[in-house]
Amino acid sequence: MISLPVDLAPYLEAELLHPGLGEEQIRHGCMQAERYHFVAVCVQPHWVKAVKEWLYQCPVIVATVIGFPLGLSCSATKLYEAQLAVEQGARELDVVVNPVWVRSQAWDPLFAELASMQEATQVGIKAVLEMDLLTPEQVAGAVDVCLQAGVSHLKGSTGWGGPAAVSHVRQLAQLSRGRAGIKASGHIKTAADVEAFLIAGATRIGTTRGVEILAEWGSR
Repeated sequence: MISLPVDLAPYLEAELLHPGLGEEQIRHGCMQAERYHFVAVCVQPHWVKAVKEWLYQCPVIVATVIGFPLGLSCSATKLYEAQLAVEQGARELDVVVNPVWVRSQAWDPLFAELASMQEATQVGIKAVLEMDLLTPEQVAGAVDVCLQAGVSHLKGSTGWGGPAAVSHVRQLAQLSRGRAGIKASGHIKTAADVEAFLIAGATRIGTTRGVEILAEWGSR
């Protein structure tokens, strides 16, 4: 039985990815993350430099997305995007894995793409698999390659194709066996949602409603 945390904040990542968010909203989200001690904020690459300045000398990790949301950018493009993001202050990269390679079991280029980013940036890489498009066998193969490449976390979906699935988190946790963290994000809005994902094996929760979830968590 998994023991649920009393303090949920170290598990929460503020997802600030919607293209309609402006500077005031992004900055407000960052200030909330700092005030409530979230582990990270995840923003589009456009915002990384500014967010790093706003969170200067703050322990909140600046994360961004690479190859988002489809994962079908060229490897060289992803590598450049990753390097630039790190130069501007990102310390975690949510990298969308190429689903074509996974479905065709093209493991060598998948490994090379992730390993090259890991070597070049030396930061935490969260490998994002769009699991709704994959068979269990394809997911298992992809997880093995991702772990060999040295990723820090696995994630079951971008969140743009639909809500995160508890079954995906459970599957990733079983396959990784503690060798990587598990991130869940996508339409996670309540404390009950968070509890279900933590029980399934999530170690990081991405959400747009972190403050509300914290209040609900503390009042249970």
